[in-house]
Amino acid sequence: MKNILEALNEACVGKDIKVSTPLNGDVYITPTYKPSDGIFRHDLADIMNGICEFLHKNNAAFIVNIYPFLNLYQNPGFPETYAFFDNDDSNSMDDHGVKYRSVLDANIDTLVAALKVSNFSDIPIIVGEVGWPTDGNIYATTKNAKKFYNGLLKRIVKNEGTPLRAKQYPDVYMFSLLDEDLKSIDPGMFERHWGIFSFDGQPKFPMDLSGKGQNKPLVGGKNVTYMEKKWCVYNKDASNQKDLPVKVAWACNNTDCTTLVPGASCSGMGIDMNASVAFNMYYQMANQTKGACDFEGLAKIVKRDPSNGTCRLPIMIKTIQTTSNSSASATKSSRSSTFSSSTSHSPFETHSPSPSSSPLHSPLLIFQIFVGIFTIWFV
Repeated sequence: MKNILEALNEACVGKDIKVSTPLNGDVYITPTYKPSDGIFRHDLADIMNGICEFLHKNNAAFIVNIYPFLNLYQNPGFPETYAFFDNDDSNSMDDHGVKYRSVLDANIDTLVAALKVSNFSDIPIIVGEVGWPTDGNIYATTKNAKKFYNGLLKRIVKNEGTPLRAKQYPDVYMFSLLDEDLKSIDPGMFERHWGIFSFDGQPKFPMDLSGKGQNKPLVGGKNVTYMEKKWCVYNKDASNQKDLPVKVAWACNNTDCTTLVPGASCSGMGIDMNASVAFNMYYQMANQTKGACDFEGLAKIVKRDPSNGTCRLPIMIKTIQTTSNSSASATKSSRSSTFSSSTSHSPFETHSPSPSSSPLHSPLLIFQIFVGIFTIWFV
């Protein structure tokens, strides 16, 4: 931050452009679970003091990323309604007579208290990331995401502030715009499903950005060109059925099967559907190459949409021809070009760009998960 500010000052824009860094909501704690007792973690005291000193000196904001979804994901027994908004007193946090009805407000005020203890009570706060995933976990659903965002937007529009900073609610940045099916799933299978739009730019659920609670649809991407209406599905007539678990696990190691995990949108639909999900994702991400739908006869191409209920089998966007100023050209998948330029998003570590690698950061783990699932089915 010091180096960046120095460069900005040399360019004579240091007073106009503020420098900060996003931090996760785990850099501060409250020993009593009450927001008013918030402090910075002892093991981070020196670095947090240095960061706050820099922010205070340069009139910059403290940026924090907060994910109420993770409270549910990480803490069995956490009251589900407290992760949302507009709760009654039965699911609220009492802090010396002050009622907190959402964990987001409580988290913000825990930071407010920590800043006050450190003698930096005047530093403004920005919520740099907050959102709700729509798949990959029992709590990650479009229904829950819609509920969370509706409550969040109403809360922001009121602009009433939090109990410890009552004058104004912090600026809030929602995460994220699009799903990213090549992101690391190390933090959880939900990591690829934070978007309010699906990969093809289509809205997942209504969202009233005015905060008035109206059931308004977002405007989706226009003129999106899809590949041919063909899907790759499980061929139950194949003779080598004993090889199915290994073939599905291999497909999942090379594509995105996070919709198959327990509680996800395609879970619990039987071996036919689960195998079809794995094979189709591999086939679509291979741009519908004919050889990508074989798996030694265990897969076949169909022209009728096999999607079922909550389980959607997508079709890939057509590839596009791009040209550079040097007249060089390359054919890229619309989705692949999006993912290769994305930044790493992990709720458990500081957010920073990470180099591109394989589609999965833990292929052995995924292989074992899906071999285990199919072993159970066959038994």
